[in-house]
Amino acid sequence: MEQITIDIQLDPLKDGIKVPQTEASRTDAHAVILGTNGKIRQISMKEAEHILDQMENCGAGVDLGESDYIAVYNKDRVFKAEGEDYLVGSVLVFKRIGNFLKAIPDDEIGDLMEIAMAQIDTLKAGETSFSAMRV
Repeated sequence: MEQITIDIQLDPLKDGIKVPQTEASRTDAHAVILGTNGKIRQISMKEAEHILDQMENCGAGVDLGESDYIAVYNKDRVFKAEGEDYLVGSVLVFKRIGNFLKAIPDDEIGDLMEIAMAQIDTLKAGETSFSAMRV
């Protein structure tokens, strides 16, 4: 629970309210969950951190093309087809700047989708066709 302190000692230079520092986040940048079916969901970095924590023992990452986007996925869900590793489902996408994972500005979502879709192939198993991402 946040503690707010009001201090008034009739000293205009020091009097006032003290509110605990909270982490500010941009509302025009998000982590992105991208499904191999082409659907996306933008999430807060706080939610993305929670997902990363849950993937501590099963997470892996792959660069999307030659961009600075990285897709984090569940390596336990990977399968082989025609000598390539594939994933069906969803990945968590960030912008990588050095060793840091950053939110993706909303105005880059179109570029991200174009780059990511270039890494998705249509596969067939029996009579079923589906989209899968090369990882």
